[in-house]
This record gives sequence, C-alpha cells and structure tokens, in this order.
Amino acid sequence: MSKRIIRIAGNRLRPQLLQLTGQMLNVVQQDGLTYYGQLVQIEKDGFTISDQRNHLHHFVDAELYEIVLDQKAAF
Repeated sequence: MSKRIIRIAGNRLRPQLLQLTGQMLNVVQQDGLTYYGQLVQIEKDGFTISDQRNHLHHFVDAELYEIVLDQKAAF
C-alpha cells in the first residue's frame, strides 16, 4: 500500500478543513510542536483534534504552520 504525504499550509488551510473532518492528521505549530489526532470540530478561529488517548487539543489558525496527512496512492 503506497501513501502520499499531503502538506496543507497558509491560505489553503481554512478552505480544506471541512474535507478533513474525521481524518487522522499531524498538526504542526509555528514553534515546531507537532500533534497527531483526528479532526473532530471546526470553529471560526481554529479547530480541535482528538489524539489517540482521547485528549482534545484546540488550535488557533494564527499559531499553525501546516497540516500534514497521509493519503493512499491510486497505484
């Protein structure tokens, strides 16, 4: 099974959030901290993910660097 790494950053981030609801993703902050979890909620100024221990982490758009996710390749 091949995978592609998809990086979403900058002004492309907000328009694509709705498509990512329920997916597992890595959230990278401006300071380099990285969180892994499932996107569970989208607010007007940010979003919330749930990690593998069911802890919720809220992120504000201004502190984000990028979102990284794996996508299965078609081949």
